[in-house]
Amino acid sequence: MNTILQLLTKEKSNIFIFSYAKIQKNIIFAIEKSIKHY
Repeated sequence: MNTILQLLTKEKSNIFIFSYAKIQKNIIFAIEKSIKHY
């Protein structure tokens, strides 16, 4: 039971880290795009 819970938490944090990195990449891309626009 405890190990299943740990696996689920680990999986959730991996998804969170992945989506956070994806969002960060999008923000950096948007900033670069706006800098080039000026």
